[in-house]
Amino acid sequence: MRWRYVYPQQAFPYDELVAENRDRSRAEPEFELLDTQAFAEDRYWEITADYAKQTPEDLVVRLTIRNPGPDAATLHVLPTLWFRNTWAWGLDDRRPSISLAGGSLEARHHSLGSIHLCGDGTPTPLFCNNETNTRRLWGVDGDPYPKDGIADHVVHGAATVDPERRGTKAALHYVVEVEPGGSTQIRLRLGPAGTADSSATTDMATDVDAVLEQRASEADRFYADLLPEHTDDEQAMIARQALAGMLWSKQFYHFDVERWLDGDPGAPTPPDSRRTARNAAWRHLNNADIISMPDKWEYPWYAAWDLAFRTAGVRSGRGP
Repeated sequence: MRWRYVYPQQAFPYDELVAENRDRSRAEPEFELLDTQAFAEDRYWEITADYAKQTPEDLVVRLTIRNPGPDAATLHVLPTLWFRNTWAWGLDDRRPSISLAGGSLEARHHSLGSIHLCGDGTPTPLFCNNETNTRRLWGVDGDPYPKDGIADHVVHGAATVDPERRGTKAALHYVVEVEPGGSTQIRLRLGPAGTADSSATTDMATDVDAVLEQRASEADRFYADLLPEHTDDEQAMIARQALAGMLWSKQFYHFDVERWLDGDPGAPTPPDSRRTARNAAWRHLNNADIISMPDKWEYPWYAAWDLAFRTAGVRSGRGP
């Protein structure tokens, strides 16, 4: 699997986008990101993330960071590992942990066991907790190292990362400088102790690249058999990207209607209007599964109709 991100090297023009679109009429076109000149003179970062599995529990990642711009530039890269917060809602207060184990991040969970994330080079490990920043939202004290603590530390130099190097969220902090037109790579491995321990492999770069090369060759053979015989190269690329988009849009979806209606233990009682809302009679429904959605960011609700179409499309492509 491959994903490509493009970021401007200057500050993202949020305010300009909001202000300009607010002043435009419905008869005028939308003011787009490219209209801001944020990518002028090719001053942007192109980051390509390649993922592959050596085994079902051993994942390798290669980040290729390219600077198309005319000047050398510095980028902070933070591969991040975190636990979904299941302990703050009054149902199960068992808390997993992430700590430093040699040069890797070791994540320990009461039922999932232990898994390690390591990267090549010498990144700085940063730790916080996957907890709401109550001070920022409501002005009340809470966890001193909340879930945005790593970002605040890197961007503002805030003391919002745990000096004891433990938490439920952690990142490997790389600072890379890339020459104009050049690129650099970061390799990572996530898996059980040993497979993801950089000290246990003679050459992490060679190991990661070998896995990616093997899986890419297998994917080529898979799609060569799947696509129609007379498909040209451009059509094959479009079909592969379309199916890859379906696979990328898988997400864990948890919808427990009874819990949604009654609220979490220790939390404020939901409003009475919720009991007459859509799906209020579905107390028997409790979904907890990985599903395929058209867009993970745009569909935070139970879009069963869209899911049906997605499932048909994935099935036609012989996907999982």
